Amino acid sequence: MQTSPLHPFTPSPLKRFCSVLALFLWVAIFEGAQAQLPYPNLLKRIEYCTPFAPYTPGDSDPTLCDQFSEIDENSADVLIGSSSSSVTLASSLSSSILSDKTVYIRGKFVVDEYTWFTRCTVRMGTGAEIEVADGIRFLAFLSKFFACDYMWKGITLKQTARGEIWHCEIEDADAALRTTTGNYISVVGTRFNRNYRGVYSLNTAGFGFVLPTTFNPVYFTNNTFTATSELNLPYPGQVLNSNFATVGVHFVSTAGNLTSSVASAPNRFERLDCGIWIDFRSSATIGSAECTGNSYGVYTSIQSRANLPAAFPSRFVGNTAAGIFVLIASGLDVDGAYFEGNTIGIANDAQSNGVWGITIRNSRFQVQSGNIIAILLQRPDNRDLIVEN
Repeated sequence: MQTSPLHPFTPSPLKRFCSVLALFLWVAIFEGAQAQLPYPNLLKRIEYCTPFAPYTPGDSDPTLCDQFSEIDENSADVLIGSSSSSVTLASSLSSSILSDKTVYIRGKFVVDEYTWFTRCTVRMGTGAEIEVADGIRFLAFLSKFFACDYMWKGITLKQTARGEIWHCEIEDADAALRTTTGNYISVVGTRFNRNYRGVYSLNTAGFGFVLPTTFNPVYFTNNTFTATSELNLPYPGQVLNSNFATVGVHFVSTAGNLTSSVASAPNRFERLDCGIWIDFRSSATIGSAECTGNSYGVYTSIQSRANLPAAFPSRFVGNTAAGIFVLIASGLDVDGAYFEGNTIGIANDAQSNGVWGITIRNSRFQVQSGNIIAILLQRPDNRDLIVEN
């Protein structure tokens, strides 16, 4: 069996024995919700994905605004929008294919015809947004999108819109990329920094009581979601629950695939409140993910399920609350993952499990300095709990 860089061990019989022995030494399974937990605040019911403990978001690297603040409505090569309330169609521009340009966008920029930004530096005004219309293709390649002082709304793909974002940098958005059912999506080599949410998939047609929104990107590889400093100030009407980037990817009533098919090019989630939040009747397959230094690496809540397959193993290192947390009637199936330096590797609350249960197989928990517990699970009556390590 070949060793993967994301899964650096081979499960020989001896290692399986040691793993099982370690499991008995370190796994705490509590029968029901009334068990006395050794850390009473660790598994408290959490309505939102909030930090477990204070942490330093980053090293205050220069932001895109620090580097390109000279771009404004007077100096930009291309000015789109006359005010914060204006609506500008791509078809009204002299050309919607822009290369090596500085761009300033105010208000709403509606992509109603094929639009391509190549090696562009795009400053967004307060609360500005890019909306890609149904059936239209938007391509960004080697481009930068950011705002100064106040946040912008982000890029929204309407149904059947096509969004391709390759090797870009996106900062300072409420939701850098917002998707819905039917989108053609390709996101490769892109850095999402200082956004309230990096990728946000929300079902607006029934919130889980109808068929969920689907998120099935053609490519979703080698992306980084991080927070190197505090967010900009909110734009008028925006509500934030945290003073720095909270979520790398947020699914709400969404079924989707967050797998990088290239093991050597994982998607990285770093220094966030939640790397990946699977929320409100959602399900996600998560493969080749590296969750490092977040509060939570993966967080599932409200009848949701996360599946982490052995074919594309994921790593969880140094997350201050838990590598994976399962909350409120939710389920988990994890196979072949690696955990090191987390406060807890995998944890749940007494109301998790739902109809799916919790299954943990062939995963490695490096219990050493900085770890408290490898696995901490509560098991309500009549719920499946399978640990095969």
